[in-house]
Amino acid sequence: MPEKKPTELVDHMTELYSDTDADLIALSKAQSKTIVAQSKEITQLNKMKEQLEEEVKKLSTEVITLKATGGVAPGQQFATSSSETICVVQLAMLEQLSMNRELTLEESKKVELFSKVLREERGKTAKEKEDSPASLSNEELLKAMQSLGPDKEQ
Repeated sequence: MPEKKPTELVDHMTELYSDTDADLIALSKAQSKTIVAQSKEITQLNKMKEQLEEEVKKLSTEVITLKATGGVAPGQQFATSSSETICVVQLAMLEQLSMNRELTLEESKKVELFSKVLREERGKTAKEKEDSPASLSNEELLKAMQSLGPDKEQ
């Protein structure tokens, strides 16, 4: 038996139940029950869809954060400042957005701001390292020690 199209099925059901007024009332009640049941199911599925969308968004954010921080889980100590970490994570999130669509003006300004802060943070870190004793050569360290006072070695 070949499959019937949905409209043919409806026409067939109407023909079966169209003999008397009681049949038409029964058909109407059956259709109403079906509509109500399917409406409830649609509502339930929409709620599930929203929950799944929220979960996907949350997981996507976590993945971006992990990628941006090099796999260091949240709550662990970073070797960078918190502002640098925030900039890296936010830039990674904006990069992900830019893969799907063009960034808005506000998002573009955020990229510019986070990039500027990140440059400043990383520049400050490099400058601090230059000033540390570890960055000085052995000769420079010896000169500094000699300038502090007389040689106590004999």
